[in-house]
Amino acid sequence: MNTIRKFLAHILYHRESYLIPAGVLVLLVLAARWVAHITGRAVVDDPGVIVGYLLNGVGIALVLLLTGITQEHFFGYRSKGRDPNQPTPLADDIYDACITTFLLSFFAALVFSLLR
Repeated sequence: MNTIRKFLAHILYHRESYLIPAGVLVLLVLAARWVAHITGRAVVDDPGVIVGYLLNGVGIALVLLLTGITQEHFFGYRSKGRDPNQPTPLADDIYDACITTFLLSFFAALVFSLLR
C-alpha cells in the first residue's frame, strides 16, 4: 500500500506531466477523425499526414510541459498562494497571465523552430 500512495502522490504532484500528453493524444485522434469526416478520405491513406500530426502533437506537449515546469519552478504562481486580505489580487492574476503568455510564446518559437 505504501508504494501505491507514493505513486499516487507522484502523479498528483506532477499531474501536468501525465495529463497533457494524454490530452494531446486524444486531441490527435479526434483531429484525424474530424479530417476524415470533413474530407471523406481516411487519414491513414497518407502516412505523411499522420507523421505531421504526431510531430505537431509532440511539439505542443513539449511547449505545454516546459511552460508549466518553468513557471512553477522559476516564477511560481502568485495568484495560487494569495492571501485573501491582499489589496490587489487582480495584479497577481495579470502577472501570472503575462508570465504564462511569454513562456508559451518563447517555448513555442523554440520548439517549433527546432522541429522544422
